[in-house]
Amino acid sequence: MRIDMAVYDPRESDPSRRFKAPLLNDGFAVSADGALWTKLHVDRIQSSDEGNFSYDAEGGLFIHTVKRGGNHGRSVALATSRDFRTWTDYGLVFQADDSDQQLGRQHIEARMADATLQQPLYNDPKVYHVDVYNMGVFRYEDLYIGLPAMYHATGPVPNYPNTGGFHLVELVCSRDLKDWTRLGERKAFIGPSHLNSGAYDLTQILPPSAPVVRDDELWFYYTGLKWRETFTYVGEYPKGEAVPIPGRNRDGGAVCLAVLRRDGFVSLDAGENEGSVLTQPFKLTAGKLYVNVDAHDGELSAEVCDNQGKVLAKSEVVKGDRSQVELRWQQGNLVELKQQTVSLRFKLRNASLYSYWLAD
Repeated sequence: MRIDMAVYDPRESDPSRRFKAPLLNDGFAVSADGALWTKLHVDRIQSSDEGNFSYDAEGGLFIHTVKRGGNHGRSVALATSRDFRTWTDYGLVFQADDSDQQLGRQHIEARMADATLQQPLYNDPKVYHVDVYNMGVFRYEDLYIGLPAMYHATGPVPNYPNTGGFHLVELVCSRDLKDWTRLGERKAFIGPSHLNSGAYDLTQILPPSAPVVRDDELWFYYTGLKWRETFTYVGEYPKGEAVPIPGRNRDGGAVCLAVLRRDGFVSLDAGENEGSVLTQPFKLTAGKLYVNVDAHDGELSAEVCDNQGKVLAKSEVVKGDRSQVELRWQQGNLVELKQQTVSLRFKLRNASLYSYWLAD
């Protein structure tokens, strides 16, 4: 039995079911040790040749994404389960759109012009196309993060019904796993390494299911491949002979690692001119305010305002690259304002604000 993806379930009371895995397009399996597996009598989730799998331990939710056809080709369908027996299939939840086709052409042309990147073996502008090859999904705090691997087709492979191309992993988020918001202006969240760097993620990049939290960092383990095409056909596919391309049949892939600061997916940035952002009003229920900010060449401060914009409390200035720092108050304090409806105004100069949170 082939196991390509699996999770450990800390909530499971039955030791024989502690490890759980989808059998892509063939149902599901469980294991006591992650080595010996038992296939379950559970209906399969329809898929083609790609999928991803994660477990939201806090919410007790198994999340399985699979590849299906959509408006622009390969797309992402999603199914969830709380008991690993019954599954809710939401159908297609994420797919490429017209904007991806326009941006994709720019990505392809930029890559072709960069001699430091692995060049696709086949190039035909008539074939340029973008779709979604795979998408990892995981819970992060109170929302879900998606990492779609956007496949950029660059040209047809001779005598073979597929294309040459490369992946760029982008960033999306959702509150309900059904409606997804594109982030970062659709720029690459995980992109290719450069030639002669010794890295494997030169062409194909398959996204991680979830990061490992290590102190104040997020460690993303993902699949990196040097090439997409490792053979060509002599004669017509599928009866023609598959001939390895010289230099492309060995040592082609590996597990790669990308490291991100905690909460570092996106940021609010300000340059030399001070910028500010005001939150929506909310009921203040905690007495301490923390921020994750990079102000190594600048500064950040915060104000607590009432519904009329009057400043009720003002923090001291924070400087430096601080992944978690409690704000100190030079005017007023949060404890005295508990249970009031307030807004927070952050002021930044030469700084990036990644996140803030309240606690007691």
